[in-house]
Amino acid sequence: FAALVFLASGTLGIISFGSEKLLNPPIQIGEGAVFLPMLSGLFGASTLIISMFSRRELPPQGETDYTLPPKRLIRGIFFGSTAGSLVAWFPGVSSAVATIIARLAIPNEYEESESEFIVSLSGANTSNAIFTLTALYIIGRTRSGAVAAIDQILTINQETMLLLFTIISLTALISYPTTILIGKKALKLFEHINYTHFLSSVLILLLSMVILFTGTTGLVIFATAIPIGMLPHYLGVRKSHLMGCILLPVTLYLLG
Repeated sequence: FAALVFLASGTLGIISFGSEKLLNPPIQIGEGAVFLPMLSGLFGASTLIISMFSRRELPPQGETDYTLPPKRLIRGIFFGSTAGSLVAWFPGVSSAVATIIARLAIPNEYEESESEFIVSLSGANTSNAIFTLTALYIIGRTRSGAVAAIDQILTINQETMLLLFTIISLTALISYPTTILIGKKALKLFEHINYTHFLSSVLILLLSMVILFTGTTGLVIFATAIPIGMLPHYLGVRKSHLMGCILLPVTLYLLG
């Protein structure tokens, strides 16, 4: 089933990239990109629709104490950071793959496994962001959309890298207490949110963005991507296999 999901999403990716010149957005801001309808359908709208039909209320929310032992905390950071740094060097491989690698390395026999996985997830995303910048500086290749944007805006040299790493460090220090503070306040806010209405609003927003920025061609890609994005849920496989939408076209392109 995993291979089926990978091939289905990969086929969608090949067709979508081949149809990029057919995009006819009503609002022209730069060049239309198939990533918006394709990824929104595969990962966004599909999950929203499943959630709308599976449950209509948010589960009870409450504060919990952080009780992860230091040994497991360090292990989660190590596995996540290592996986994130490794995948940063490969084209078409995102931090989602790093989280899978980290997940495989973390045993599930302990009650704190979920907490340790969250730690490794954070480590993977952070290290991936750092090492994609490093890859840009060392080999001159972009490995993510954010880094590609940085490459177009800034001249990459030692001074720029030092500035970027300083910003990353400061952001990490500020985001830790800020996340805890906002998280506690968000708990009270979530209690008053109508789950179905909230999901419907986000789905309508996604649909509107797809139509406005990619036109009817993007809408077709979006509509096709939604059922493919639902396959992992019903077939019991990980949604990360949907990354075939990028991996398969990129692999075929590199092979010529």
